[in-house]
Amino acid sequence: MEPLISVIIPVYNVEKYLNKCITSVVEQTYKNLEIIIVDDGSTDQSPEICDEWKKRDSRIQVVHSSNGGAGKARNTALDMATGDYVTFVDSDDYIKSDMYQILYENIIKAKADISICDVLMVKENANISDSLEDNCLVKELNFYEALKLLVENKIKSYAWNKLYKKEIFENIQFPKGRKMEDLAIMYKVFEKASKVVFTNKKEYYYLQRNDSILGNIDLKLTKDLWYFVTERYNYIIKKYPKLEESLDINRLNYILIYHKNICLLNEKREFNEEWLLKEYNFLKENHKRYKNSIYNEMKHSMKLEYKLLHNNRTLFWNYYQLKRKIKNIVK
Repeated sequence: MEPLISVIIPVYNVEKYLNKCITSVVEQTYKNLEIIIVDDGSTDQSPEICDEWKKRDSRIQVVHSSNGGAGKARNTALDMATGDYVTFVDSDDYIKSDMYQILYENIIKAKADISICDVLMVKENANISDSLEDNCLVKELNFYEALKLLVENKIKSYAWNKLYKKEIFENIQFPKGRKMEDLAIMYKVFEKASKVVFTNKKEYYYLQRNDSILGNIDLKLTKDLWYFVTERYNYIIKKYPKLEESLDINRLNYILIYHKNICLLNEKREFNEEWLLKEYNFLKENHKRYKNSIYNEMKHSMKLEYKLLHNNRTLFWNYYQLKRKIKNIVK
C-alpha cells in the first residue's frame, strides 16, 4: 500500500469556497489520504459543511475549536496527523486532481524530504485550462541551494504547495495568533531537509480573494511581516553568513513593502516609529552596494518607487497621499 499522506485544512468562514476545496482533495488520484479539517471557530455555515463531508468520506476527520488563527489550527492537526507525509491546503483554494501523486512520485524518485509544485493564481469563477501548463521541469536541490532560493523568494514560503516528510515538523510549530505564519517557519523546515525537489507544474490553485489575508493590507499584517522577516534574517545570517547578499537584497525589497503598506494605511504615526526608521537606515546604508541587483529584479513601477523612497522619504509619503486623494476623487 502507498504511504499515508495527512492533508491539513484549516477552516474559517469560507462557506462559499469550502466544498470546492474539499472536493479537490477527496478526488485526488492518490487515494491513501488522512484528511484533517480544523474548523477554527467559524461563524458561518462552514462547520456544518465540514461535518457533512465527514459523513460522506471515512478518510475525513473534523475538529471544531475556538478561533485562534490558522497557525493554531495547523498545529492542532499536526499533533493529530499519523501519516508518513504531511501537506496543507487553505480552505478557499483548490488543487489539481494529480497534485499529491506528482509530489509523492517526485519525493520518492529524488529521495527528498520536501517536494514542491508551482502555483497558479486564479480569480473567482476563472476557467482553468491545462493548456496553460508549462513544459514539465523537475529540479533537485540540496539544502543550501533550496534555502538560498527561499531567501531570494524564488521558492515561496507558502506552506501549501509542498509535501513534507512528517518528521520534518518535529519541534516546529506555526506561531499562534499571527499573520504571515508560513514565513515564520519555512526556513526552519527547509533547514531540516537534506534534499528538496521542485516541479514547475502548476498543481495548486491559489484563489485571489479581495478579502483574503494577502488581499487585505492592515497594520498587524505589516508588522507581523516585518517581525518574521527580521527574525529570519537574524537567524540565517548568523548560521549561514555566505547568504548575506541574498538576505540583504531580500530585506531591502521588504523595506519598500513596509513603507508602501504604511502609506496606503495612512498611518502617519507608524511611519515615524523606530522600527520603520531603523529599516530605512538599513536601506540608506546598503543602497549603493546592492542597487544594481535590486533594480534588475524590480518591475519598472516598483523601481521608481524604490528610487523615490531612497532619495526622499517625506516625498514618498506625500506621493502616496496624493495617490489616495486621486483615488477618492475618481470614486
